[in-house]
Amino acid sequence: MIDISASVLARLKNEAVKNKRSYQVCLQIFLSRRIFTKITKIKIF
Repeated sequence: MIDISASVLARLKNEAVKNKRSYQVCLQIFLSRRIFTKITKIKIF
């Protein structure tokens, strides 16, 4: 069975190295995008 969370974290670490950013910054960007996506899918009316 594939460990999805480990896979996502590994991709974030690779992205951090590729873009010369810290892992923490890449994680914050990823999480903020995920939260924004979830918020935009909420139907209030």
